[in-house]
Amino acid sequence: MADKSLGTTTGRRRPGRPRGTSNSRARVLAVAEKLFAEEGINGPGLRRIAAAADIRASSLIHLFGSRDGLIDAVVERAARDLNTTLAAARTTDDLRTRLIAWMHQHPDRLRMLAAVMLMGESADKTGSPAARRRARTAVWPLRNALHRLRGSAGLAGQVEFAFLLSTLAFARATAPLFAEATGVETRRWLTELERLVSRL
Repeated sequence: MADKSLGTTTGRRRPGRPRGTSNSRARVLAVAEKLFAEEGINGPGLRRIAAAADIRASSLIHLFGSRDGLIDAVVERAARDLNTTLAAARTTDDLRTRLIAWMHQHPDRLRMLAAVMLMGESADKTGSPAARRRARTAVWPLRNALHRLRGSAGLAGQVEFAFLLSTLAFARATAPLFAEATGVETRRWLTELERLVSRL
């Protein structure tokens, strides 16, 4: 059964995926999310992810069916979480507050979703259906939030929210580079970034 809330097919069982939940599955998702955020979706291979999650590569394949299955699951989990976080917001200010709080709690998810969106945009030229599908999944919670804002905030409020999300994702992704270039600890750089964002 298709899940229309995110435009995905989570109800349909993936090849090799066992029913129910599993500590191994949650551990793999957390490890893969971090590595994808740091190195990009096309960076770490299955063996490296499996080793970091302390399971066999064959077990990882059993859980997710393939590398594509793992990527889809990681992107889908992050998008669902963001969608749940933003769903109750009814004003631009509330939406901004919820987004910033979510960013603090899950910085890797924000970076990864932003990267997936960019890859999907590039896929329009390269013709990669998997990248386009993931981009649609990544942007779905934001489309939902913008749709809810349409009546109250208008175009300006929608653009402001999209701008904030893009700025946060890019600024956090490049923070280590700029911090190193200026001789500042990354933690201090991020603290100042958050202080700036709170004034926007």
